[in-house]
Amino acid sequence: MQLMNNDAICRIIDALQRCGQHGDLSGTARGFTRSARQFFRSAADVRLDTCATVSIRSRMKMAADMGKFKGHGDDKCFIPNCIGNGMYLVPSAFFVASASAVSSISELNAFDKALIKMGIGEQNLVAVSSVIPEGAAEIPAAVIPMGAVTHCVLAQIRGSEGERISAGIAYAFRKDGKGGYVAEGRSHGPKTLLLDSLNKKMEEIAACRNVGLREIRYNAEELSVPPGHYGACVAALVFTGYE
Repeated sequence: MQLMNNDAICRIIDALQRCGQHGDLSGTARGFTRSARQFFRSAADVRLDTCATVSIRSRMKMAADMGKFKGHGDDKCFIPNCIGNGMYLVPSAFFVASASAVSSISELNAFDKALIKMGIGEQNLVAVSSVIPEGAAEIPAAVIPMGAVTHCVLAQIRGSEGERISAGIAYAFRKDGKGGYVAEGRSHGPKTLLLDSLNKKMEEIAACRNVGLREIRYNAEELSVPPGHYGACVAALVFTGYE
């Protein structure tokens, strides 16, 4: 199996973009076109890690949206069908994590410490809404590269000394096997009240879709912020394994 890294293929794509800007798909452009087509035609022969795949597809979609990658006949560029009418990033796996932390400096630092405890403190988090794709599997916490854009359903709350705070998520798969849903919540109060609220949210999510849910699972944190400190509670369902 041939291993192509992100930089190598992105150089091909960038060169195609430059040529496309000047309407030139001859000579060097043809060579790059053939290279791109060769590498993307057979997925069995090229292995890309998740981050490389996302980055490459993003670049190709950007180029396609700008009208690049034009050509004729055999010189027409090959663009994977994942970007035909738009780019769809569908995660095949997820994991859940939660933590609480305190800081004598600020609420932000307490939040940062909680993320580090959860194993997602070195990633660029992007909050998304509450749908678990069909076929996605729950896995143990995954190691994600530093700086990677990471999608997650995130619940958080921050507080100061003397406050009692809690944050958490609830998630469940549909009984018909067609994916699942996530609800997030936070409270200036005990975790027991939060869990009751999360349960009601999940029931409403299912009711408005007229579907049944399997066992509802919870992941929540509670913290009484000590004197002279700030605190944060965080819980997340983190998506990974994009196809």
